[in-house]
Amino acid sequence: MIWRVISPVVALVLVGFQSIAADAEPPVGYQLLVRHGWVVAMPDLSPLLTSENVSRLKGGIGLVFDYRLSLKTPRRLFGARTVAEASSALQISYRLLTDEFLICRPTNPADSGRTCGALEALADYLADSLVARMANIDSLSENNVYRLDLDVTSILLTDIRLIAGGGTREEDHEPLEYLFRQFLSLTGYGQEEWHFQSRQFHLSDLAREP
Repeated sequence: MIWRVISPVVALVLVGFQSIAADAEPPVGYQLLVRHGWVVAMPDLSPLLTSENVSRLKGGIGLVFDYRLSLKTPRRLFGARTVAEASSALQISYRLLTDEFLICRPTNPADSGRTCGALEALADYLADSLVARMANIDSLSENNVYRLDLDVTSILLTDIRLIAGGGTREEDHEPLEYLFRQFLSLTGYGQEEWHFQSRQFHLSDLAREP
């Protein structure tokens, strides 16, 4: 198991306990807080930016991180009930001529992408710029115990071209995301999967912002 405290304000960690087709479990972490009345999760995917992945990017092979966050409350006997979920995906590529990394959302055809001029800037973006609103605080019970699960799939883009730019209308977003996730689930090509799970916590343990 791998433990990592992400912030002294939020004393919560994610523990990787399952790794499929991966030799090591990267110490992925997160921040969890209450912001504007919402429980907000900020996953840190920068540990997935390994030297091997950086070499692949600079060699012209694109990379996708598909991730899903699940807020759960354990059941009395066994298992856990999911009370909220959020998911997204990042596609990262490298531009040799300008020596820049490009980040875009492959499930959002209207996303023109964000450039990072240095590897450090890309790592910083993956560490503190991913924000997911999980649930309104009023919909959750202060008495319940919760945990956060994070599932991440990384996929290398070599010969495969993901569906992107197929339309810009708002109604196109949902079917495009569905097709993208079907692609991830049906093809095992160039994929690694990880599952991480936090320790249990109460809502009173979370830092609160105005």
